[in-house]
Amino acid sequence: MPLPRLRTALIGGACIFAAAAAEASTITFVFDGTTDSGSLAGESYSGNFGFDDSGLTLSGFESVPVQSLAFSFLATDFGLDSASASADFQDGVFLGLSYTVAEFDPRFSLIAGLADSSDAYLAYTPSTGSAGFGSVRYTVVPLPAGLVLLPGGLALLASFRRRPEAA
Repeated sequence: MPLPRLRTALIGGACIFAAAAAEASTITFVFDGTTDSGSLAGESYSGNFGFDDSGLTLSGFESVPVQSLAFSFLATDFGLDSASASADFQDGVFLGLSYTVAEFDPRFSLIAGLADSSDAYLAYTPSTGSAGFGSVRYTVVPLPAGLVLLPGGLALLASFRRRPEAA
């Protein structure tokens, strides 16, 4: 393979891999749950949030600011304008979302788990009635753009394999 052609293949492949890696640093989760106790037992909630995980060191406790958030509870929509939010990690393991809304009745918080996201929960305290808790289930949203780019980069590199020279 002539040198310019090899250089073009390597640069093109590197660009595609870099684009896939950049796309992979934005993580989106969807979540839902139901209140299990208190005066609002049986109420459901759901939402989604996104954050950039490129700064994670995967060591110790880390809290990453959430960049986008949509949350629906008791027929009311909440977002980052309602409160600050963070995605919490311990040694690289996702613990859950930390998010509190104090200017609403009931006041509520999504609380990250201690070991992983399976023990994360929602806690609420109404002005009247009894306080309660709810379960939270998180699901990561796959990154289709990164998955599409990666095979394309491999195909591009494969197309520049050494071909027999014409006589």
